[in-house]
Amino acid sequence: TLDLPMQREAERQIDTMLAEKSKAANVSQTALVSIGQNGAVRALVGGRDYAESSFNRATQAKRQPGSSFKPIVYLAALEKGIDKDEKLLDAPIKIGGWSPENYTEGYRGEVSMKDALAHSINTATVRLADRVGVTRIQKLANTLGITSSLPHELSIALGTSEASLIDMTSVYSVFAHHGRAVVPYAIERITTKSGKVLYERGATAMPQLVDSDNVEALDEMLQACVNYGTGKRAALNQTVSGKTGTTQDYRDAWFIGYTGRMTTGIWMGNDDNKAMNKITGGSLPAQLWHDYMQAAYTHEEEDKEPAYTSEQSGSFKRFLDGLFEGGG
Repeated sequence: TLDLPMQREAERQIDTMLAEKSKAANVSQTALVSIGQNGAVRALVGGRDYAESSFNRATQAKRQPGSSFKPIVYLAALEKGIDKDEKLLDAPIKIGGWSPENYTEGYRGEVSMKDALAHSINTATVRLADRVGVTRIQKLANTLGITSSLPHELSIALGTSEASLIDMTSVYSVFAHHGRAVVPYAIERITTKSGKVLYERGATAMPQLVDSDNVEALDEMLQACVNYGTGKRAALNQTVSGKTGTTQDYRDAWFIGYTGRMTTGIWMGNDDNKAMNKITGGSLPAQLWHDYMQAAYTHEEEDKEPAYTSEQSGSFKRFLDGLFEGGG
């Protein structure tokens, strides 16, 4: 399924951004996954330098997704029957000994669900999650494609549990696919040298996981995140839906988004979990997402090269090695 021009573009964009921003931002690693609408993995980069470290941060690493997990909470609310026009309260909150706060100072009072997600308001999201219930959120996350264990704690609403980038990108692929299941895959066909087909992935009708009307309502919220919320740097000259994610002390920064043709997830951070220099999901990850997706669409319109060069073969090997090392 690998799209070689897109894979090379992903590697180039990551190399360029880290060469320019790594030192000032105190960020050493980036991972990227692009998935087509049917689940085909078009590009996958597991880290900054494959020769230096073959550990795949796209498939093997489990990191806190931060606010990029919040769309699952809002979809769970819609699935429970909470109306998309419901008002949420952004004000100080204390549940037990936990007092979650917003990243920005001040409170807005009553806000729409759309604005609460677009501006990534923690207090409003926690109140919504408390109404929905942790069990419902856990079950929906698993249904959508999160394979890692989720603790039965309200804090998961803010993305405090861990997940892989490919799992999180798969979840957003379900959103892009109007609520139908999307299972990432990398191999279309295997043949012998003589052309005998040993394996071929057939067309499979994927089940509807969640109500399409609820996904449509969520999509409006995710578009708002890019149009005027925390994900503005990801905007393209076409409709983009997506969400930022930033974890405590700036240890992880995410942007995951989709267009009509492709879903791409980006994670930035450090292997030793050291804090970055105030890098949020709406800064470098959203900018990298924009630059890569814009270039990827340009390449998509061009003719594909008919033969593998040594450089392309290297990209293909890194792609496959990363998938199989990560169990993808």
